[in-house]
Parts: sequence; C-alpha cells; structure tokens
Amino acid sequence: MKKSIIFLAALSCMIMQTAPTSAQVDVIPASQPEAVYIPDEVPASQLPETAKAFVQNYFPGQVIDYVVLDTDFDGDVYEISLNNGVEIDFDLAGNWEKVDCYVDAVPEGIVPTPIAHFVKANYDGAAIVKIDKEHYGYEVEFDNGFELKFTADGQLLAYDD
Repeated sequence: MKKSIIFLAALSCMIMQTAPTSAQVDVIPASQPEAVYIPDEVPASQLPETAKAFVQNYFPGQVIDYVVLDTDFDGDVYEISLNNGVEIDFDLAGNWEKVDCYVDAVPEGIVPTPIAHFVKANYDGAAIVKIDKEHYGYEVEFDNGFELKFTADGQLLAYDD
C-alpha cells in the first residue's frame, strides 16, 4: 500500500512537470512584429494647394516640419506638423479636418462663426486650442481641457469636463 501511494505521488509529479511543456505557445519575436502600420511620409510639395494656402493664411511664417499620408479605416488624411508644434489634418482635397495648437489659441478664422460667438458669450477668456471636425459637427477643446461638441450649424450638443 505504501509503495502504491509513493508510486502515485511520483506519477503525479511527472505528469505535472510535463503538462506545461507540452502546451503549444506561439511567440512572435520582437524583431518581427506581426502587423505594424507605419504611415508614409511624403514631401510637403505633395500637399494639395488648398492645404498649403490654409497653412500660409492661418500660420504665416511657420514651416512644415513633416507630412504623413495616413491611410486607415476612417479615410486617407494628410497629417502635418509645423515647426511651432501645431498639428493639422487635411483630407485628400486639402480641407482641414483637425487643428491642434496644444497650448496656443486656434486662429479665429478657423472656428465657425456660430461656435466663436457661443464661446465668446459663455466662456469669455477661454482659449480654444483644438478643433476637430466630426460626423456630427465639431468638437472644440479649451486650454483648461474642457470640451464642447457642436452640430455642423453651431448648436451646442454636449460638454465634457
């Protein structure tokens, strides 16, 4: 009886030691990642004339540091970065999709008039540092992190603090 217990204990230990090694584990080496998407950097000269004019008009004296053509499920966009840190996204026709000035105010002419009037009337002194076109209209972000969402015609939809 004692030998049977020892035999069963030894057999159990052998099974437990071999079980983890028999499992099949797929490991992808770090040097060969499976699906990494890297957008294509393109020369600034490839930007549509509309986009170039936008930069010259609203950010005079700034230089385009880089342009990336990002193709994803949301659609193709040119993502540009200016030498002052401002980032702007344009569609393929050169229409702006997003302007992110991070800490500086977005130039006034970019913000649609109804939104600019609403902000002036209700948040005087707050600076819009980011504006983003969305499927429902616009999203604006203030220098304090507060966000407002508007319809395409400038009606307030929601806010997020």
